[in-house]
Amino acid sequence: MDSILNDSLPTGSEIVVVDDASSDGSLEFLKTPEYSGKSIRTARNDERRGLIFSRALAADLARGRYLVFLDAHCAVVPGWLELMAGELSGIGNRGLVVPLIYGLKPEDWTLDLEKGGTDGCTVSNPFLDFVWAAPIELEGRLATCTIGGGAWMTSREWYDHLGGLDRGMVYWGGENIDFPLRTWLAGGACLVAAGARVGHLFNKTPPSRMAEADLLYNKIRVAHNAFSAETFDRVMESLLHLAGFREAITRIHAERKELAEIKDRFESIRQRPDRWLIDTFRLPLFEPTFFHIAPRRMNLRQARTPRPMVSVVALEPPGSDALESLVSVVLEETTYGNCELVLARGGSSTGSPSGLDQSPRRGNPRLRFLSSSSSLEGGALENLAAGESEAEYLAFLPPGAVILDAHWLEKLLLLAEKRPRLLLACPRTSRLGEDGRPVPGEDRFDALWDWEAPSFSRDRQGSPFSEAPYQALSSPETLLFVHRGRFLSLGGFDPTVRRGPRPVMDLAVAGWLAGFEMFCHPGVSFGMLRAAKAAATHSPDAALERWREYAQVLPAAKRFSDPLRQRRCLTRSMRAQALVLANERRLARDRREFLSRAKFDDDWLFYKFAIEEGR
Repeated sequence: MDSILNDSLPTGSEIVVVDDASSDGSLEFLKTPEYSGKSIRTARNDERRGLIFSRALAADLARGRYLVFLDAHCAVVPGWLELMAGELSGIGNRGLVVPLIYGLKPEDWTLDLEKGGTDGCTVSNPFLDFVWAAPIELEGRLATCTIGGGAWMTSREWYDHLGGLDRGMVYWGGENIDFPLRTWLAGGACLVAAGARVGHLFNKTPPSRMAEADLLYNKIRVAHNAFSAETFDRVMESLLHLAGFREAITRIHAERKELAEIKDRFESIRQRPDRWLIDTFRLPLFEPTFFHIAPRRMNLRQARTPRPMVSVVALEPPGSDALESLVSVVLEETTYGNCELVLARGGSSTGSPSGLDQSPRRGNPRLRFLSSSSSLEGGALENLAAGESEAEYLAFLPPGAVILDAHWLEKLLLLAEKRPRLLLACPRTSRLGEDGRPVPGEDRFDALWDWEAPSFSRDRQGSPFSEAPYQALSSPETLLFVHRGRFLSLGGFDPTVRRGPRPVMDLAVAGWLAGFEMFCHPGVSFGMLRAAKAAATHSPDAALERWREYAQVLPAAKRFSDPLRQRRCLTRSMRAQALVLANERRLARDRREFLSRAKFDDDWLFYKFAIEEGR
C-alpha cells in the first residue's frame, strides 16, 4: 500500500482491497488516520474464496476506466501505471498489459534489479502449465502468450467484453492462462510494457498446494472457455492422465449448463482460430504426453528451459498441390509445436510459389521462404538454410518423402537428448506406391543404407520388428535429422557435389571420425514414394549418374587416411574419376585439415561396422 501511495496515483484513482476472510488482522492498519483519508475501499469475503473470486469481486466494485490487478506482496516504482496505460492505449485498449517482474528484497522491500526481471509467459506443455518465457515481437510490439498473474492492467471495456474473470474457478491458478488466451482469440493482445517495473516477493517456502482435482478443474475450464471443440478434445486427452481427473470432470459435468452459457458467449466474440494462437506462440497443446513426462527430459533440462527449436528444411516441390500437401503435413499434422517449415528455393525460382499466393497458410508464422540469388540446389541450398537458421536441430526432407508418424519430431528429440553426441538420426522407411500406401512385398527396413561406394560392403543390421534406436553407419534419403551446431562444425554437405543426392555418406563418415554418433530410429515411420525413388535412382541423365557416384566415393577421397583404401575405391568408380580429378586439390586440402582434428581413423570405422574390404 505504501508503495502504491508513494507513487502518486493519478487523480481519480482508487484502491480496492479484498480481504479473503483473513484472521490475522492484516488490514487493521488501514483504519489509522494515515490511511483512512486515502481513496481506499475494502471488501471482505464471508469465507475464503481464493484469488480468482476475490479479483472478480474487486472488479465488480471498481469504478475506474482501467483495472489493475496486483498481488498483495508486490511493490511498484514511479511511472509504472503511465507506462502500462500508454502501451494499452496503443492497441485501442483491446487487451491487457504486464510489466517486468523483479524479485523483492525482503529486508527493505525494494526491487532486486541485479538478478534481472521476467516478463513473458507461455503454456509449457499439453497439461496447460505455464512457464516464464521471453516475449515475441508481434506487429512491432512485445507480446506474451499468457501472463504470470501477479500484476497486469486491462480496460474496463475489454474486461466486460470478455465477460471478466471466470469466477467459477476455485482458489487460484488458471486465470492467468484463461483471460490471456481468450484475449488473443477474441482479437485482442497481451503486451509487455518493457519500461514498467514491479517487484514481487517470491516465497522461499511455497504455501500449501491446491488439491490436484481443484487445479485440474480450473485447467479444464480454461480449455473449455477458450478453445474450439477439436482443440478441447485434444487437450482433454492429455489432462485425463493427471491425478484428480475423475473428480474434476465429474464436477465439470455437473456444471455443464453454466459452462455452455460461458462458451456460447465467448464464441460470439471470437475473431481468431485456435490454430493462429498455436502457430504464433508455438504452443505444445497437441504434443504427446510421453514427450513431457520422459524422465530423461527432467534430468537433462530444467523445467524453464524452452523446448528445442527445429527447422524442417525442404526444397520447394513443383506444383501447387504438392506444396500445399507438404505445408499441411508439417505444420498441421506434425504435433511438435516448436518447429518451422523452411521452403528453400534456388535462383531459378525466386518468385513466390503460386500454390500459396491465395492460401491462408501464406502468413503462417511457422512458414518461412528462403530464396538464393544463385542457382544453388540440393545440399548447397540446404547448407544455406542451416547457416541462416537459429534452430538447435534441423530436419531435411527430400522430395518424395512422406511423413507417416505425427510424433516423429518428439521421438527424434528424445533420442537426441539421450545421446548428447548425436550428429544425425534417420527413421524407418517403407516404400510407398503412387496412392501413398505401402507396396506389398516392398515394405523394407530401409532406415540404414549401407556403404554404396564400390569395393566396400557390410550386412544390414537391426531387426525389422524392433523399434529401439541403434547406431548406424549412415542413413537413407528419406529424412535427415541433424544437430545444427555439429552439422555446421563439419562444414555441412560437401559443396563440391552440385547435382544429385546430397552426400549423406560423407557427412556420416566425417561425423563418426570426429567423435559424433549416427542413429537409426525404427520407432519413427517415414515413407518414400516409389515413383520418386525410381526417378532418383534410374535417371537416364549420364551427368547425374557421375555426380551420384562422385558422392559415393567422396568419403574415401576426403576422409580416409589409408592411401590404399582411397585408390581401391576411386579406381573402381570410373564415371566419377573426372569429377574427382577436377576437385583433387580442394579434396586433398580438406582431407589434410580434417585428419588433423579427427578423433578416429578409417581403420577404427571399418572395425566398428565390420565393413568388408573388396579386392
